[in-house]
Amino acid sequence: MVPRVIRPLLSPLRFAARLGPWALVIGLAVGILFPGLASTVRLALMPLIAGILFVSVLRLDPEAVTSALGHARQDVPIVLVLQLGLPLGFAALFAAADWSGPYAAVLILTVAAAPIAGGAGLAALTGLDGATALRLLVWGTALIPVTSILPLRFALAESPAGIWLPAFKLLLIVALSGGAALAVRRWMLAQPSSGDRQALDGAGAILLSAMVVGLMDEIQPMLISDPLGLLKVFTLACAVNFGLQLAGALLLKPLGGAADRRGAMALVAGNRNLALFLVALPPSSMDAMMVFVGCYQIPMFLTPLIMRRFYRWLG
Repeated sequence: MVPRVIRPLLSPLRFAARLGPWALVIGLAVGILFPGLASTVRLALMPLIAGILFVSVLRLDPEAVTSALGHARQDVPIVLVLQLGLPLGFAALFAAADWSGPYAAVLILTVAAAPIAGGAGLAALTGLDGATALRLLVWGTALIPVTSILPLRFALAESPAGIWLPAFKLLLIVALSGGAALAVRRWMLAQPSSGDRQALDGAGAILLSAMVVGLMDEIQPMLISDPLGLLKVFTLACAVNFGLQLAGALLLKPLGGAADRRGAMALVAGNRNLALFLVALPPSSMDAMMVFVGCYQIPMFLTPLIMRRFYRWLG
């Protein structure tokens, strides 16, 4: 049963849910147009991201969590390839090319990140299997404190001792937010109604749009000072997102299986929760990467529009 103190908030939250993706578009626009506000919101990224993780886990059906555990043999190897094998491969490639700096680091961190919290919804909008994306989200988020240790080491060129604090922060955020959500779901929201679910969707939309505002603070200044440079970064972000989806879909096709499940795995490969690293790393490590982080949000929201026909064609 929903606590009485929360009930007055349900109607506004349901209205926010009806706004759907438009709330995220509004967040993008506000963040770009008002960089001062975006910088202020960025200071609150830790509670925002913890809140998003809390709502995402609270939204999960217990059956979905049980299903994820039941598919461990299938899903965990995929997560290890995506969040450990892929970033280490990027790190080796960049080392061989003698390329370093903030963009090399942020690319390693991007492919080391867990799937985005809204991956299941994004998969459904793209005509793919939301359940597969949901299971990979569960395992990817649970394993991120472990799988991130080596990628963080190579991305930030820190000593091994300097990596334990960010890894511990990730573990703490995942454990506290996810554990609190599971407790609330069990004791207070065991059987949510459709209206309750819509309210949770609205809360998630509000938190996501606020987070997006905080990720866009570097976009307008670069748009004014170096528009060609911003275009290059935006092109790189789109190439990483869509490129990983294309590569994943093509590599998985020979393995067979249902096309919508393969497509969901490929979609997850390209759409990662890079923002989670922002709350674990010191600001000095991420400041130079924020233009890419902001640009990377845009192809996420374009995925259903741009990639749906590709996945249908690949079948």
